[in-house]
Amino acid sequence: MLGPLLYHFADMSEEFSVEYSWEELIKPIEKYFDIKHQEMKKAKYTGSCTSLMTTEYNCKYFIAIRNDVEVTGESTSVYDN
Repeated sequence: MLGPLLYHFADMSEEFSVEYSWEELIKPIEKYFDIKHQEMKKAKYTGSCTSLMTTEYNCKYFIAIRNDVEVTGESTSVYDN
């Protein structure tokens, strides 16, 4: 699957939303994975046959292999269960 990271609640102040750049995302990824390949690819998201309009995103495509770094710390949910 290839597509954008969509932040559906980005414009809704009452909803929880995060917006990370590739530069912010790659740091924790590279801690636990060895990046073997990276490239930009286009991904069509929506389109209309009647208007001939298409929404297309430039996406970062990468291949990563899990390295030997042990996972530390703990994770907590941002939502109440």
